[in-house]
Amino acid sequence: MNWASWLTPALILDLEAWQKYLGFDKNSAYAEMSIDIDLDALALNGSFSGVTTQAPTETHFKRDLLGEAAGEFRKPGPLLRLPSEPTRIAVDPRGLVH
Repeated sequence: MNWASWLTPALILDLEAWQKYLGFDKNSAYAEMSIDIDLDALALNGSFSGVTTQAPTETHFKRDLLGEAAGEFRKPGPLLRLPSEPTRIAVDPRGLVH
């Protein structure tokens, strides 16, 4: 759901309405994600299912959260590769310096 707080009255829109009526996030799509964050270990445990579109890589999105370089096109979100099977990913910011 997307919150359009600048409208009067403020609206909460699903993705389809957000795209159709406001013209935002034209490349966005729904996906099923199962995510658990382990704050003690600074790790993300999760999996993904669904189809995501790819969009042209913009200047400030040339690398993902883990530092992996994107090509000309990339999936939306912080990770370039979304695991379909449960996967543990270290997200300790001290190890993410590039």
